[in-house]
Amino acid sequence: MSQSRRIAARISFGLATSGAALTVAYAFTDAYAPVRALRFVSASGWLAGSLLVLALCVSPIQHALRRMGRSRPGWLPALRRSLGIAAASCGLFHGTYALLALPGIPGLSLSVAWLRAGLLTLGILLTLFATSFAFVIRSLRLQHWKELHRLVYAAAITLAMHLILGPFGSPRIEVSFLLAIIVLLLLRVWLATIARERSNAD
Repeated sequence: MSQSRRIAARISFGLATSGAALTVAYAFTDAYAPVRALRFVSASGWLAGSLLVLALCVSPIQHALRRMGRSRPGWLPALRRSLGIAAASCGLFHGTYALLALPGIPGLSLSVAWLRAGLLTLGILLTLFATSFAFVIRSLRLQHWKELHRLVYAAAITLAMHLILGPFGSPRIEVSFLLAIIVLLLLRVWLATIARERSNAD
């Protein structure tokens, strides 16, 4: 592992473990086991979503540093991948725990809109997780894996649907997440437009 990836992995691991500690602390503020389970499911889902949003922030930060004429840290490009892996890992834990700990969730997962959105988000993230490793790309002979990883923005949209339609969280937090995702998606479109115009100019 290169030094840049090592630094990025440490940052992502620190954020994920800190969030996990807060998740456990939040869950155990209630002595009633079913409520603890609900709190744990809710907090772990918000942790996965937060890590995904942080991953989406990396590209605009890199662009802003270039525009300001500042050199970007060598580990910054690797941070997006590392945060994405952390988000997928936390999302897998969130989904698995919800299916095992909350009665009725498995039977409702395909019939309730916010659960379908959550499963779709998890499916996209796990696909991106699996194709984030060089040996997988070589084994599957993937030639367009970079284009595949743009599905992270589709995951952001389905994540927003999962959060807004679901019963957990508060409207203020949900709206804040939705606005953050919309801004990041618009930034992505803007950056892609700029890159296309520069390519045409060359």
